[in-house]
Amino acid sequence: MDAGGWYLDTPDTLAFLVVTAQSEGTYVYQRVARSGVCSDTATFTLNVNPTPEITIIPGDTSICIGGGPVQLNATVSEEVTEFEWISGQESLSCDDCLNPLANPAGTTTYTLEAKVEDCPAHTSARVEVLYRRISC
Repeated sequence: MDAGGWYLDTPDTLAFLVVTAQSEGTYVYQRVARSGVCSDTATFTLNVNPTPEITIIPGDTSICIGGGPVQLNATVSEEVTEFEWISGQESLSCDDCLNPLANPAGTTTYTLEAKVEDCPAHTSARVEVLYRRISC
């Protein structure tokens, strides 16, 4: 491919180079452009972070209306650099802790986001509020 007088070794351009990493780690890529006896090398490094692991216990659960809060116990993998409850947080005792008390007025889904660097993952737990005495 002609790139301003330079010929690239592959048919795509460096600006549109697509790479795929199969697992976490650091990958170094080089692209060599040649024109006659002259060549130029461009190098870039791709860091692939692990996917955060998140668990919430209890997962999905039910409480009776007026029956008091339920504790959500979350764990995240040790690589996690930040976490936050991003849905349902208005009825949590805290939105930046792993073990908040949930006291929803109605059925609510609570979603926890965890990040390793800028790579997010999410998991959710649903707390169903039962209104009938027969159900409770």
